[in-house]
Amino acid sequence: MQTQKLVNRCEPDHSNKNDFGHFCNFYRNKEDLADILVPYFASGLAKNQLCIWVTSPFLGDAEAKSILQNAVSHFDEYAAKKQIRIISYDEYYLSNGRFDPNSILRKWRLEEQKALNRGFFGLRFNANNLWVKEDTWPLFVEYEKRLNQAIENSNSTFLCSYSSRACTCHHLSEILQNHSLILVTKNNPPKG
Repeated sequence: MQTQKLVNRCEPDHSNKNDFGHFCNFYRNKEDLADILVPYFASGLAKNQLCIWVTSPFLGDAEAKSILQNAVSHFDEYAAKKQIRIISYDEYYLSNGRFDPNSILRKWRLEEQKALNRGFFGLRFNANNLWVKEDTWPLFVEYEKRLNQAIENSNSTFLCSYSSRACTCHHLSEILQNHSLILVTKNNPPKG
């Protein structure tokens, strides 16, 4: 699988704290998304990272869980020890229907600290950002910039998922500025 090779190449080596990072991927459909996220989370689980998948209406919580259950060995054991959480974007990113970057950054720091306190090596995170609307976009871009600064000395790996069909040239430019590595499937280059 072409995508598996890409995901393996972006794996942090963990002997160097600077190898944790903030990456993104582009997808056209649910299959593209699963092709990146299944090996991404399977690898994190195997490396004793606490994994959090923040879903969107495009591919919701129940479907995400089903995909991982069918593809990841020992998924139920990981879920039983709460090493993986699947949560909807509105529950994770919105408070009273509003997106507050300060609150989200505090939440991430707390999640990472809890993971380390529980004996996990760090945090592995994915969010499908299809929920971000045009009026929220500038605030979200600012959040991504601040996340880049905050993640520098952390034990967290972030993979942000973007629909290649929903990205404009303007969006693409800002996405590229805010991520240190972009993963695309062979048949799904980003279009802007």
